[in-house]
Amino acid sequence: MRSAGCGLRRPKRLPGSPSVGNTLQTAPASAVWEHVYISYFDESGYTGRNGWAEQRVLILGGVLVNTYRAPKTRREWRTLLDELADIAGAPLDELKGRELFRGDGAWRACGHEARAEARTQLLDWLDDRGHKLVVSGVQYDRIDAAAEVCPPAHELNPYVVAGVHAALMIQRSQHSPRDQELNKKLTLLMYDRQDRRLEHRLARLLADPPEWAMAFVHGRCTEDDGLPAILDTAYFADSKQAELIQVADFVSYMIQRKASLDSGAPPSFDAEPDILADVWNRLRPLLIDRRHRFPRGGGDFSRYMEAVSPPALTQL
Repeated sequence: MRSAGCGLRRPKRLPGSPSVGNTLQTAPASAVWEHVYISYFDESGYTGRNGWAEQRVLILGGVLVNTYRAPKTRREWRTLLDELADIAGAPLDELKGRELFRGDGAWRACGHEARAEARTQLLDWLDDRGHKLVVSGVQYDRIDAAAEVCPPAHELNPYVVAGVHAALMIQRSQHSPRDQELNKKLTLLMYDRQDRRLEHRLARLLADPPEWAMAFVHGRCTEDDGLPAILDTAYFADSKQAELIQVADFVSYMIQRKASLDSGAPPSFDAEPDILADVWNRLRPLLIDRRHRFPRGGGDFSRYMEAVSPPALTQL
Protein backbone atom coordinates (compact mmCIF):
# COMPACT_ATOMS: atom_id res chain seq x y z
CA MET A 1 0.00 0.00 0.00
CA ARG A 2 1.33 3.45 -0.79
CA SER A 3 0.18 7.02 -0.69
CA ALA A 4 0.54 9.09 -3.83
CA GLY A 5 0.79 12.35 -1.94
CA CYS A 6 3.84 14.46 -1.20
CA GLY A 7 4.80 12.17 1.69
CA LEU A 8 2.90 10.85 4.68
CA ARG A 9 1.42 13.32 7.09
CA ARG A 10 1.02 12.86 10.81
CA PRO A 11 -2.08 10.68 11.43
CA LYS A 12 -5.16 12.64 12.46
CA ARG A 13 -6.26 12.50 16.08
CA LEU A 14 -9.54 10.74 16.75
CA PRO A 15 -11.90 13.65 17.44
CA GLY A 16 -12.86 14.05 21.06
CA SER A 17 -9.81 12.22 22.42
CA PRO A 18 -6.32 13.36 23.44
CA SER A 19 -4.64 11.09 20.89
CA VAL A 20 -5.15 7.88 18.99
CA GLY A 21 -2.60 6.20 21.23
CA ASN A 22 -4.33 7.32 24.42
CA THR A 23 -7.70 6.24 23.06
CA LEU A 24 -6.40 2.76 22.35
CA GLN A 25 -5.07 2.49 25.89
CA THR A 26 -8.20 3.69 27.68
CA ALA A 27 -11.04 2.30 25.56
CA PRO A 28 -12.00 -1.19 24.42
CA ALA A 29 -10.80 -2.02 20.90
CA SER A 30 -14.35 -2.17 19.58
CA ALA A 31 -15.08 1.33 20.92
CA VAL A 32 -12.23 2.72 18.81
CA TRP A 33 -12.39 0.67 15.63
CA GLU A 34 -16.15 0.96 15.24
CA HIS A 35 -15.38 4.58 14.34
CA VAL A 36 -12.77 3.74 11.69
CA TYR A 37 -13.67 2.78 8.12
CA ILE A 38 -11.96 1.78 4.90
CA SER A 39 -13.53 2.67 1.59
CA TYR A 40 -12.36 0.40 -1.24
CA PHE A 41 -12.66 1.99 -4.70
CA ASP A 42 -12.38 0.88 -8.31
CA GLU A 43 -13.41 2.51 -11.56
CA SER A 44 -15.05 1.33 -14.74
CA GLY A 45 -15.19 3.13 -18.06
CA TYR A 46 -11.91 4.99 -18.02
CA THR A 47 -9.01 4.20 -20.36
CA GLY A 48 -8.03 7.76 -21.18
CA ARG A 49 -9.49 10.53 -23.35
CA ASN A 50 -9.30 8.48 -26.55
CA GLY A 51 -11.86 6.02 -25.17
CA TRP A 52 -14.51 8.54 -24.08
CA ALA A 53 -16.72 8.21 -27.14
CA GLU A 54 -16.80 4.42 -26.88
CA GLN A 55 -17.10 4.13 -23.10
CA ARG A 56 -19.55 7.02 -22.61
CA VAL A 57 -19.53 6.95 -18.79
CA LEU A 58 -16.94 6.74 -16.02
CA ILE A 59 -18.12 5.20 -12.74
CA LEU A 60 -16.03 5.15 -9.58
CA GLY A 61 -17.59 2.76 -7.10
CA GLY A 62 -16.61 2.25 -3.48
CA VAL A 63 -17.55 -0.10 -0.64
CA LEU A 64 -17.46 1.51 2.81
CA VAL A 65 -16.34 -1.09 5.37
CA ASN A 66 -16.17 -0.64 9.13
CA THR A 67 -12.76 -1.84 10.30
CA TYR A 68 -14.23 -3.65 13.30
CA ARG A 69 -16.25 -5.78 10.87
CA ALA A 70 -13.58 -5.90 8.16
CA PRO A 71 -11.87 -9.18 9.20
CA LYS A 72 -15.20 -11.01 9.05
CA THR A 73 -16.03 -9.33 5.74
CA ARG A 74 -12.71 -10.40 4.23
CA ARG A 75 -13.13 -13.99 5.48
CA GLU A 76 -16.63 -14.14 4.02
CA TRP A 77 -15.39 -12.63 0.76
CA ARG A 78 -12.78 -15.38 0.38
CA THR A 79 -15.44 -18.01 1.08
CA LEU A 80 -17.70 -16.40 -1.52
CA LEU A 81 -14.84 -16.32 -4.02
CA ASP A 82 -14.38 -20.08 -3.53
CA GLU A 83 -18.10 -20.61 -4.12
CA LEU A 84 -17.97 -18.49 -7.27
CA ALA A 85 -14.97 -20.53 -8.48
CA ASP A 86 -17.10 -23.67 -8.09
CA ILE A 87 -19.76 -22.07 -10.29
CA ALA A 88 -17.16 -20.98 -12.85
CA GLY A 89 -15.54 -24.41 -12.81
CA ALA A 90 -12.12 -22.77 -12.78
CA PRO A 91 -9.72 -21.24 -10.23
CA LEU A 92 -10.71 -17.69 -9.35
CA ASP A 93 -8.02 -15.74 -7.54
CA GLU A 94 -9.59 -12.39 -8.45
CA LEU A 95 -13.08 -11.32 -9.44
CA LYS A 96 -13.53 -8.99 -12.40
CA GLY A 97 -17.04 -7.67 -12.94
CA ARG A 98 -16.63 -7.41 -16.70
CA GLU A 99 -15.42 -10.99 -17.06
CA LEU A 100 -18.30 -12.32 -14.96
CA PHE A 101 -20.89 -10.38 -16.93
CA ARG A 102 -19.40 -11.01 -20.37
CA GLY A 103 -18.33 -14.60 -19.88
CA ASP A 104 -14.62 -13.89 -20.33
CA GLY A 105 -11.54 -15.09 -18.47
CA ALA A 106 -12.34 -17.72 -15.84
CA TRP A 107 -16.02 -17.50 -16.86
CA ARG A 108 -15.41 -18.29 -20.52
CA ALA A 109 -16.85 -21.83 -20.31
CA CYS A 110 -19.74 -20.71 -18.11
CA GLY A 111 -23.26 -20.34 -19.48
CA HIS A 112 -25.59 -17.42 -18.85
CA GLU A 113 -27.62 -19.19 -16.14
CA ALA A 114 -24.51 -20.04 -14.12
CA ARG A 115 -23.21 -16.49 -14.38
CA ALA A 116 -26.62 -15.16 -13.36
CA GLU A 117 -26.45 -17.40 -10.28
CA ALA A 118 -23.01 -15.96 -9.46
CA ARG A 119 -24.30 -12.38 -9.81
CA THR A 120 -27.20 -13.16 -7.52
CA GLN A 121 -24.86 -14.60 -4.89
CA LEU A 122 -22.75 -11.46 -5.05
CA LEU A 123 -25.78 -9.19 -4.68
CA ASP A 124 -27.13 -11.29 -1.81
CA TRP A 125 -23.76 -11.07 -0.08
CA LEU A 126 -23.74 -7.27 -0.42
CA ASP A 127 -27.27 -7.12 1.01
CA ASP A 128 -26.33 -9.34 3.93
CA ARG A 129 -23.19 -7.39 4.79
CA GLY A 130 -25.03 -4.05 4.62
CA HIS A 131 -22.00 -1.97 3.63
CA LYS A 132 -22.80 1.40 2.11
CA LEU A 133 -21.77 2.10 -1.49
CA VAL A 134 -20.05 5.33 -2.49
CA VAL A 135 -20.58 5.94 -6.20
CA SER A 136 -19.55 8.88 -8.36
CA GLY A 137 -19.92 9.16 -12.12
CA VAL A 138 -19.08 11.34 -15.10
CA GLN A 139 -20.92 11.09 -18.41
CA TYR A 140 -18.38 12.24 -20.96
CA ASP A 141 -20.78 13.99 -23.35
CA ARG A 142 -21.98 16.21 -20.48
CA ILE A 143 -18.56 17.60 -19.56
CA ASP A 144 -18.25 20.46 -22.06
CA ALA A 145 -21.71 21.87 -21.32
CA ALA A 146 -20.83 22.13 -17.63
CA ALA A 147 -17.51 23.94 -18.18
CA GLU A 148 -18.64 27.25 -16.68
CA VAL A 149 -20.31 25.73 -13.63
CA CYS A 150 -17.03 24.99 -11.83
CA PRO A 151 -14.02 25.81 -14.06
CA PRO A 152 -11.34 24.42 -11.69
CA ALA A 153 -13.08 21.03 -11.60
CA HIS A 154 -13.67 21.11 -15.35
CA GLU A 155 -9.92 21.37 -15.91
CA LEU A 156 -9.29 18.13 -14.03
CA ASN A 157 -9.17 14.62 -15.42
CA PRO A 158 -12.61 12.93 -15.00
CA TYR A 159 -11.11 10.14 -12.89
CA VAL A 160 -9.68 12.70 -10.48
CA VAL A 161 -12.99 14.58 -10.40
CA ALA A 162 -14.85 11.39 -9.47
CA GLY A 163 -12.21 10.52 -6.85
CA VAL A 164 -12.54 13.91 -5.16
CA HIS A 165 -16.34 13.73 -5.32
CA ALA A 166 -16.37 10.30 -3.69
CA ALA A 167 -14.12 11.47 -0.85
CA LEU A 168 -16.27 14.54 -0.24
CA MET A 169 -19.38 12.35 -0.08
CA ILE A 170 -17.74 10.35 2.68
CA GLN A 171 -16.68 13.52 4.49
CA ARG A 172 -20.28 14.78 4.46
CA SER A 173 -21.85 11.47 5.49
CA GLN A 174 -19.27 10.58 8.14
CA HIS A 175 -18.76 13.90 9.89
CA SER A 176 -20.95 16.60 11.41
CA PRO A 177 -20.01 19.23 13.99
CA ARG A 178 -23.45 18.79 15.55
CA ASP A 179 -23.23 15.01 15.97
CA GLN A 180 -20.75 13.74 18.57
CA GLU A 181 -20.84 10.19 17.20
CA LEU A 182 -20.15 11.30 13.64
CA ASN A 183 -17.31 13.49 14.89
CA LYS A 184 -15.43 10.35 15.92
CA LYS A 185 -15.45 8.70 12.51
CA LEU A 186 -12.40 8.38 10.28
CA THR A 187 -12.14 6.79 6.83
CA LEU A 188 -9.08 5.52 4.97
CA LEU A 189 -9.49 5.78 1.19
CA MET A 190 -8.11 2.77 -0.72
CA TYR A 191 -8.19 3.07 -4.53
CA ASP A 192 -7.21 0.51 -7.13
CA ARG A 193 -3.98 1.48 -8.80
CA GLN A 194 -4.10 3.96 -11.66
CA ASP A 195 -1.69 5.97 -13.77
CA ARG A 196 0.84 7.45 -11.34
CA ARG A 197 0.13 11.01 -12.47
CA LEU A 198 -3.58 10.60 -11.69
CA GLU A 199 -2.77 9.02 -8.34
CA HIS A 200 -0.56 11.94 -7.35
CA ARG A 201 -3.07 14.54 -8.53
CA LEU A 202 -5.93 12.97 -6.58
CA ALA A 203 -3.85 12.49 -3.45
CA ARG A 204 -2.64 16.09 -3.48
CA LEU A 205 -6.16 17.45 -3.82
CA LEU A 206 -7.38 15.39 -0.87
CA ALA A 207 -4.38 16.21 1.31
CA ASP A 208 -4.86 19.94 0.68
CA PRO A 209 -8.42 20.43 -0.62
CA PRO A 210 -9.04 23.62 -2.63
CA GLU A 211 -11.73 26.16 -1.86
CA TRP A 212 -14.25 24.71 -4.33
CA ALA A 213 -13.95 21.28 -2.68
CA MET A 214 -14.37 22.72 0.81
CA ALA A 215 -17.54 24.49 -0.34
CA PHE A 216 -19.03 21.05 -1.04
CA VAL A 217 -18.74 20.16 2.66
CA HIS A 218 -19.79 23.62 3.89
CA GLY A 219 -21.00 23.47 7.48
CA ARG A 220 -19.37 20.08 8.06
CA CYS A 221 -15.85 21.36 8.58
CA THR A 222 -13.72 24.46 8.00
CA GLU A 223 -10.82 25.17 5.67
CA ASP A 224 -8.49 24.96 8.67
CA ASP A 225 -9.78 21.44 9.39
CA GLY A 226 -9.22 20.13 5.86
CA LEU A 227 -11.22 16.90 5.62
CA PRO A 228 -11.26 15.62 9.23
CA ALA A 229 -13.19 12.45 8.40
CA ILE A 230 -10.53 11.41 5.86
CA LEU A 231 -7.37 9.76 7.19
CA ASP A 232 -4.49 11.62 5.51
CA THR A 233 -5.14 11.31 1.77
CA ALA A 234 -5.75 8.72 -0.98
CA TYR A 235 -3.91 5.39 -0.89
CA PHE A 236 -3.53 2.97 -3.80
CA ALA A 237 -3.15 -0.81 -3.80
CA ASP A 238 -3.42 -3.78 -6.13
CA SER A 239 -6.84 -5.44 -6.06
CA LYS A 240 -5.27 -8.86 -5.43
CA GLN A 241 -3.70 -7.50 -2.27
CA ALA A 242 -6.61 -5.34 -1.06
CA GLU A 243 -9.24 -7.90 -1.99
CA LEU A 244 -12.34 -5.87 -1.28
CA ILE A 245 -11.41 -3.61 -4.20
CA GLN A 246 -12.77 -6.52 -6.25
CA VAL A 247 -16.22 -5.90 -4.78
CA ALA A 248 -15.93 -2.28 -5.90
CA ASP A 249 -14.91 -3.52 -9.36
CA PHE A 250 -18.13 -5.53 -9.66
CA VAL A 251 -20.27 -2.62 -8.42
CA SER A 252 -18.66 -0.03 -10.68
CA TYR A 253 -18.83 -2.22 -13.79
CA MET A 254 -22.51 -3.06 -13.37
CA ILE A 255 -23.48 0.57 -12.78
CA GLN A 256 -21.26 1.74 -15.64
CA ARG A 257 -23.01 -0.59 -18.07
CA LYS A 258 -26.43 0.53 -16.86
CA ALA A 259 -25.46 4.21 -17.20
CA SER A 260 -23.95 3.58 -20.65
CA LEU A 261 -27.15 1.99 -21.95
CA ASP A 262 -29.14 4.87 -20.48
CA SER A 263 -26.92 7.28 -22.43
CA GLY A 264 -27.67 5.52 -25.74
CA ALA A 265 -25.05 2.77 -25.98
CA PRO A 266 -26.40 -0.28 -27.82
CA PRO A 267 -26.99 -3.38 -25.69
CA SER A 268 -24.61 -6.28 -26.23
CA PHE A 269 -27.49 -8.78 -26.15
CA ASP A 270 -31.27 -8.55 -26.00
CA ALA A 271 -31.71 -9.22 -22.30
CA GLU A 272 -28.93 -6.87 -21.14
CA PRO A 273 -31.13 -3.83 -20.30
CA ASP A 274 -33.48 -5.92 -18.14
CA ILE A 275 -30.62 -7.68 -16.35
CA LEU A 276 -28.87 -4.40 -15.60
CA ALA A 277 -32.11 -2.81 -14.40
CA ASP A 278 -32.57 -5.69 -11.95
CA VAL A 279 -28.98 -5.37 -10.69
CA TRP A 280 -29.36 -1.60 -10.32
CA ASN A 281 -32.54 -2.07 -8.28
CA ARG A 282 -30.53 -4.26 -5.90
CA LEU A 283 -27.60 -1.84 -5.62
CA ARG A 284 -29.22 1.57 -5.37
CA PRO A 285 -30.68 1.16 -1.82
CA LEU A 286 -27.09 0.72 -0.62
CA LEU A 287 -25.89 4.07 -2.01
CA ILE A 288 -25.01 6.95 0.29
CA ASP A 289 -27.97 9.30 0.51
CA ARG A 290 -28.46 11.84 -2.28
CA ARG A 291 -28.12 14.79 0.13
CA HIS A 292 -24.48 13.82 0.54
CA ARG A 293 -23.92 13.19 -3.19
CA PHE A 294 -25.35 16.46 -4.51
CA PRO A 295 -25.87 18.65 -1.44
CA ARG A 296 -27.85 21.84 -1.59
CA GLY A 297 -25.54 24.63 -0.56
CA GLY A 298 -22.58 22.52 -1.72
CA GLY A 299 -21.25 25.25 -3.98
CA ASP A 300 -20.20 25.12 -7.60
CA PHE A 301 -18.69 21.65 -7.35
CA SER A 302 -21.97 20.11 -6.20
CA ARG A 303 -23.74 21.74 -9.14
CA TYR A 304 -20.97 20.62 -11.48
CA MET A 305 -21.21 17.00 -10.37
CA GLU A 306 -24.98 17.03 -10.76
CA ALA A 307 -24.51 18.43 -14.28
CA VAL A 308 -21.93 15.84 -15.43
CA SER A 309 -23.20 12.75 -13.60
CA PRO A 310 -25.28 10.15 -15.50
CA PRO A 311 -29.05 10.34 -14.88
CA ALA A 312 -28.98 6.99 -13.04
CA LEU A 313 -27.16 8.75 -10.19
CA THR A 314 -28.94 12.11 -10.27
CA GLN A 315 -32.53 10.86 -10.53
CA LEU A 316 -32.55 8.80 -7.33
